[in-house]
Amino acid sequence: MDAPQIQAIFSAEIADLRVMVASLQERVACIEAVNVPANMSSSIKSSQPRLCCEEQAATLNNSPVFLAGCNQLETHDGVPVAPKTKDTHADAHEEHEPSEDSKGSVEKYGDHWEFEEDTFTVGLLALATGGLPAAIAPLALALLTPLLQLSCFFAVFSYMVEDQPEVKFDGVRLLASFACFFLMGLQLTNEMLEGYHKIVFSWRCFSGKYSGVHQTPCIMGVMLGFFQLSIPCFIVGLSMQLVLGAESLLDAFMNYVALIFITEIDNSLIASRVVRKLFDTSSDIHVQYSVDATAASKGKELWTVSMTAFATVWALLNQTLNVICLMIAGGDEAKDPQWWLGQLPVFAAVLVVLNLVMRYGSLRFGAERVAAVVFVLAFTFCIISYTLHLLDVVNMVQSLTNMTLFTFSILCVPLSGAAAANPFAVLHCPYRLPSLCWLLLIGCILWTWHFNIFKYS
Repeated sequence: MDAPQIQAIFSAEIADLRVMVASLQERVACIEAVNVPANMSSSIKSSQPRLCCEEQAATLNNSPVFLAGCNQLETHDGVPVAPKTKDTHADAHEEHEPSEDSKGSVEKYGDHWEFEEDTFTVGLLALATGGLPAAIAPLALALLTPLLQLSCFFAVFSYMVEDQPEVKFDGVRLLASFACFFLMGLQLTNEMLEGYHKIVFSWRCFSGKYSGVHQTPCIMGVMLGFFQLSIPCFIVGLSMQLVLGAESLLDAFMNYVALIFITEIDNSLIASRVVRKLFDTSSDIHVQYSVDATAASKGKELWTVSMTAFATVWALLNQTLNVICLMIAGGDEAKDPQWWLGQLPVFAAVLVVLNLVMRYGSLRFGAERVAAVVFVLAFTFCIISYTLHLLDVVNMVQSLTNMTLFTFSILCVPLSGAAAANPFAVLHCPYRLPSLCWLLLIGCILWTWHFNIFKYS
């Protein structure tokens, strides 16, 4: 075969390839006309990636030039050149790489929430997705955790008030106590922050922010979040009391380690293979806004009537914990009806003032800001009142009032955060909620110390 014949054959092949390229470009143009909105500028349209599929390539004689990839084909002197293939494994790894904020995010027309894998999450998501009838078994599992934790707490609390360990403040023991408190605080603040996440999510569901969820049962999710947030506070108070009252440093460290397991009960239950087979242990959910693009409030977050009602009712119900502790301690004050009646006026006034401050303060400054101030002022007052009484300066401690400040302050922060357009701005803040958690832990340590000495707090 001479050179002219070879040249003719190559020319014919090149001509066929050019015909196939023209046909493919027509198909791509049709696809772009369907997928690209008409109101997009021509420059944006031209920047859209041109895609092909194996089915289209098969119609072109399964040419390897067209099966090489899905990017726009490049040409060199009119001859198509196979594009560089992508590393699909690397792309998949990059696509599933976890973000820095693993607790949730705001997405278009909805929010994506990710929780820790624990029994509280099992009950919470079952309430939101299945409603109360379908969530009875998961809810029972979730409630088992605080029941076990409170049982352990009351047992240790009874031992503390009966044994009355004397708090010692010598140099080495004090240094060891600070180390134990710091290490325990690092672990327990994570549990408390998870409780904040669950309260915010549950209240947003309950208040109608999201569609496709069971609204009313989610109020029980708020309660589950409160248990997860508050119980570690009382555990750290007991632990530090036993650490400071230990006979030796070795006993102090052993007491510190001994009570940590109480805060890990939820994780221990969910780690059981039986539990994981019986219950859905998924820990994330994507929810859509209920109205248009978003149902979250615009501008300042308001303290609503439903928030006032729930915070008031829960503050009253949480007095049960106070009464049980007083009965276990067996102090004379708890047996005196006049002691209780004398606290009622201040208790009622504080509860009314707290709600009024949140309501009218939110109209001017926003509920989130006011809630943070209320939290700091409430726990600062509790810390000062306990300290002054422990130092025999003045007694300003009233059991009903202090428990009300404790309960209301814990609730007002997540409830107000649930009204925000972007709740994750507060939940992911590296210093706001963690700082409040540390202040809460300090207040609970003094609450336990005061209870150990005076039999009430």
